[in-house]
Amino acid sequence: MFNRTLALRRTLTPLGDRLLIRRAEKEVKTASGILLPSDKAKDANEGTVVAVGPGLRDVNGTLHPPSMKAGDNVLLPKYGGTEVEIGEEKLFLFREEDILGTTNRSEQMNTPSCSPAQLFSTLDRALPLEPVHMQPSIVTQSLMYKTMEVYHTVRQN
Repeated sequence: MFNRTLALRRTLTPLGDRLLIRRAEKEVKTASGILLPSDKAKDANEGTVVAVGPGLRDVNGTLHPPSMKAGDNVLLPKYGGTEVEIGEEKLFLFREEDILGTTNRSEQMNTPSCSPAQLFSTLDRALPLEPVHMQPSIVTQSLMYKTMEVYHTVRQN
C-alpha cells in the first residue's frame, strides 16, 4: 500500500562482557613493499573497539564492567568472534576474555610533544659530542651510537 522506504540506521549494543570490534584493513603489502594478491592478503589481527557491553555479574550480583572502552585498539585472536553486518560494514563480536591485549594508538606515537627546537636543545645537553663506551649491553651501546650518529647528522644539516 505505502511505497515508502525508511532508511534505518541499526545500532548494536553488546550484552554481557562482549565487545563490538572493527577489524583493521587487510594487509595488502608486505613489510618489504611487495603487493599481495587479494586472495593472499592476510586478515589483520588488530581492531578498534566500537561498543562495549555492560560487563558480567558474579554470583553475588556485583557487576564487573569490562576493562576496555570504545576507541581502544586491541590485538585479536586468529580465529573466533561472531561476524555481524551493520549496513555495509562488517564488525565482529568478541568476549572480553578472548581479546589478547591492547596496542598503542599510532596517533599518540607519532604526535610530537615538543617543538624541534626544544628537542634539539634537550639533546644538546643530554648527548655527548663523542661516543661513550658503555657497560650495560651491546644492544644499548649500538642504540646509543646510532642515536648520536643520526642526531649529529641532522644537527649539521
